[in-house]
Parts: sequence; C-alpha cells; structure tokens
Amino acid sequence: MSDDATEAPSGWRDRPLLPGGWVSTELLGRGVRTLGAAAEHLRALPYGRGTSRAFSAPLLDGRGTCSTKHAAFKELALEQGFDDVALVLVMTALAPPVGPAVAAAAAAHGVPVIIDAHCRVDVAGEPVDLTFPDDEPPLRPGEELSQVHIAPDDVIEEKPRRHRAFVSEYAAAHGLSAEALWAAREAFIAALASPAGVP
Repeated sequence: MSDDATEAPSGWRDRPLLPGGWVSTELLGRGVRTLGAAAEHLRALPYGRGTSRAFSAPLLDGRGTCSTKHAAFKELALEQGFDDVALVLVMTALAPPVGPAVAAAAAAHGVPVIIDAHCRVDVAGEPVDLTFPDDEPPLRPGEELSQVHIAPDDVIEEKPRRHRAFVSEYAAAHGLSAEALWAAREAFIAALASPAGVP
C-alpha cells in the first residue's frame, strides 16, 4: 500500500490531459494538466469514505478511499485513451504487526487477521497506490491472497460482493466467524479515517 505515483516509470506522468469525459473535465478545471499531476491530486485528498462508492466521489466529496481514488484514476485513463492502466482488486490478509489500526480492530472482534479488499492501479505494469496522502502510510503491506482486474463502476457493487464472498470463504476455511471478520474490517476502515488512527 505504500507505493505512490512517483514510483512508476516516469513517461506516463508527463502525458498531458486532453478535454473529454467527466473526470478529465473536473481535473482540468482545477488546473491539473498531466496524468502524473492527476495521480498526485487524487493521492493528496484525505482518506475517508464519501457519499457514494462511485468514481466521481473523491472529486465531489474532497476525500476518498482506495476504491474511489483508484477508480477515478482508471476512469481518467479510459477517458484519455491510455490503455496501460489496470484497476486491481487485491484481497489481503492484514495481521496485527502491520499497524495499530489492524491490531486494535482484530483484538476488539477476536480475530487474528483483517481480510481487506484493497484497490490500486498498475500503470505500465508498475503498482501505484494513491490511497493515503501522507508520505508514510499508517500501515505496512499485508499478505496478498488474490487479485483481479476490475472496471471503475465495479467498486460500487461488485467489489463489496466479491469481498463479502471472500471473507465468508476465508472464515469457513480457517474456522472463524465471517461476521466477526467483517466487523473487524469495518472497524479497521473507520480507524484509518479517524484523526488519531484508532477507533
């Protein structure tokens, strides 16, 4: 989760934005002129859930999650005709050592891990993570259990559906409560969005 927009190959960052499409128009209206600047603009937005899961949410609400920020960037790439961007959904097992928010949420619900559904983008084959605005994210990467490419609109319903199904399967395979795993994950997300970083 710690990769940021500057870690991908530099060529794409200088690609100029052209008019066309909602995300492109919104960013150009804010003075954003390149794909790299667009990535940094999205990354700089505070972490937090908005009024919807749509790719438009970060720019409308002034905040976003891994889902909405990366969906917005993928939608921008589609509008710009830039095909070398993949929106990646990664199922991740986060154990308490990766960060205090994980430790607190897992302990509160009596589970050993948080099963998170994390989104990022791969740009020219390199992972780029725009989730957190800080140089030092509040947690270290977890164990990747699976990944799949999705479309921007999939973050609205398809991502939650896949996530709940995966949590149920993981719980059954490890003798855990799916309800407890899900509650722990929700507490973890709330902790990440709180100023103190804990629930």
